[in-house]
Amino acid sequence: DSTPLKKRLVYAGFFEKCAIIPVDGIIAESKEEVDEYFSIMRQEGEEGVVIKNLDSLYVTKKSKDWIKVKIQTDCDLVITDARLMKGSDKDIGSLTIETSDGKYSGSIGSGLNEEQRAKMFELHSQGALVGTIVAVRFHRLTAAGKFYLPRIIEVRTDKFEADSSEKVDELILLG
Repeated sequence: DSTPLKKRLVYAGFFEKCAIIPVDGIIAESKEEVDEYFSIMRQEGEEGVVIKNLDSLYVTKKSKDWIKVKIQTDCDLVITDARLMKGSDKDIGSLTIETSDGKYSGSIGSGLNEEQRAKMFELHSQGALVGTIVAVRFHRLTAAGKFYLPRIIEVRTDKFEADSSEKVDELILLG
């Protein structure tokens, strides 16, 4: 559609004709208003907000005119298992990670870049991958205590113990 969002929203009966459910929102005039609304949404248990340019056109792909804003948390976790990529004997496919007390865990694979895969395989071939501490960024914890959308930031050669679940809980609260 070549009609900007602010015009599309005022069409009579727009929402009745589409499989779209309107959500509450605000029109923010400043970054401070966006930050305040984001804080309110987080307090209400929402994952984040989407910032939309009112003059934007609808596109079916990522756009600089519609931006998701979510909290992400960084913590240090231990690698407890590694699996090779299917059909390969030289590429790490996925890693299992967890807190020092094992309460929270997860699997990382699709987010590894080539450099990280090479580093992980080098450690794996030396028998040193399991037990390695890695800095991980994730969006949230699931109800089952799994890291949601985790990705490795770096290998922590300066640390020898993962964060506990209590520490991860504190980091999440600090947001």
